[in-house]
Amino acid sequence: MSKPYLFMAVAILCEVIATSAMKSSHGFTRLVPSIFTVLMYCVSFYALSQTLAVIPTGIAYAMVGAALGVPITLVMPENVSVPRKQVSSAYGVEIVYSSPFEGSDGAIVLAKQLAAEQPDRYWYADQYSNPNNPLAHYHGTGREIWEQTGGRVTHFVTGIGTSGTVIGTSRRLHELGPQVRCLGLQPDDAMHGLEGMKHLPSSIVPKIYDEAALDGMLWMSTEEGWDMAERLAHEEGLMVGHSSGGNVAGALRVAKGLVAEGRGGVVVTVLCDRGDRYFLPLKWDKHYVW
Repeated sequence: MSKPYLFMAVAILCEVIATSAMKSSHGFTRLVPSIFTVLMYCVSFYALSQTLAVIPTGIAYAMVGAALGVPITLVMPENVSVPRKQVSSAYGVEIVYSSPFEGSDGAIVLAKQLAAEQPDRYWYADQYSNPNNPLAHYHGTGREIWEQTGGRVTHFVTGIGTSGTVIGTSRRLHELGPQVRCLGLQPDDAMHGLEGMKHLPSSIVPKIYDEAALDGMLWMSTEEGWDMAERLAHEEGLMVGHSSGGNVAGALRVAKGLVAEGRGGVVVTVLCDRGDRYFLPLKWDKHYVW
């Protein structure tokens, strides 16, 4: 079992144990069962945060909901990839579509609206404001990069979605090696095709985003990101998504700059999504049909 799914199994198991133990706490009036319940919930939420660092948030919640019998409603733009819709539907979730012209921001606004209108039915899982989002990468991704490069990493580059990955990882790397340059990456156009990335100048800025944690910003065209995703499949046998293609293109841009300056370095990025969720459409065509 791969590590993300192991964490998922741990999260589900601990949640079930905690819920069962809660009955023995008699409304948290008995000390030992109460402490055990809280401990199990803490382990469950930590394991879930590690899962969300790798598996797309909506799909992870769909998996947890299916395992625990908790109804899940996902809000997503109507123009997300067909495979992403199909994978989510396979777990039995209810999907509510937001306007395709408003991107992820439209989905965020609609999800908040549904939760506000029906508070007895919905709990809104807000990864854009959840401090555990960057914290998972602070304790996980940043430490792993440092250890796996033997402390030789000089540059870290990754795209901005919820911003949890880039902010949490950058904070940890700056602590471990103040000389490490950490760069965010954004699409260069508000109407872009790099699904999962945010164009911050035209988007709702996540509350967990911290510009001070970054040393600079790269801007990526949809075409460059898509072309790199195709190259990774054809030349490296890596079937990754558009945002991963953009991340690698950004890292190569930094590496080429170092070579041009006659400098060495170890440039690291992350491949944060798989390509099988984007089989349709198969290519980016920058012709908008309104």
